Amino acid sequence: MKTKTPDDILEHRKFNLRGSLLQLRRLLPIISIVYLPVLLCLAALVAVYLITEIPLRIFFIDPVAEFNAPMYVGCVSNLGVLLWGAAASVSLFGGCLAFNCKSQNELAWFLVCSGLISTMLMLDDLFLLHEEVIEDHLFIPQKFVFAAYGVIVLVFLIRFRRMIADSDFTLLFLAFLFFSISVGVDLFVEPEDFVIFGGFPGRHIIEDGFKLLGITSWSLYFVLTCFKRLSPLIQMSKQ
Repeated sequence: MKTKTPDDILEHRKFNLRGSLLQLRRLLPIISIVYLPVLLCLAALVAVYLITEIPLRIFFIDPVAEFNAPMYVGCVSNLGVLLWGAAASVSLFGGCLAFNCKSQNELAWFLVCSGLISTMLMLDDLFLLHEEVIEDHLFIPQKFVFAAYGVIVLVFLIRFRRMIADSDFTLLFLAFLFFSISVGVDLFVEPEDFVIFGGFPGRHIIEDGFKLLGITSWSLYFVLTCFKRLSPLIQMSKQ
């Protein structure tokens, strides 16, 4: 195997055509892995158009701009999705870093699993899976969907109980408390039955407000956990 010389390394960094081609060849495996799902998604949209004749533009337009809605429509929901994404990204990235450190497999799996759960919940929130897709098209009641999510999270908590016990688990407890209140209102309270403060419609501020607090607590927990767990490993690598 040919050993790279300093000139070869510098050639990859040159801002010219040869340097770009060398970089492209080096990055081709990771580019293929990242671009392939995107290309498959675009191909699936074309297939949906050919089968259902749903206009392709429907999948790409911005709803607020298309329907001339105020810019603040859905802002709380969008903020929640961003927080889910932050938790998922930080956890998955931290898990990948931990896998590269000796004797950190437990931490790595903890972060990767938490990132996958965060991704699952983010997709559910983003595409209204439990409200629209699963219940209306697969005819599975929301209660069963929430139960399935609960089982997944419970297995996660049991599997990594020692890791969680050695962290700032109070934030995780707060997240579950806020989620429980939000889910309880969603499942058992009718909109017309939830009026507070002399006629003020309090359902959304309670259901969605506590949901946002839960997502915030969840994201904060995993961001802090990644920072506290990975910072010493990064410092050790510098020594």
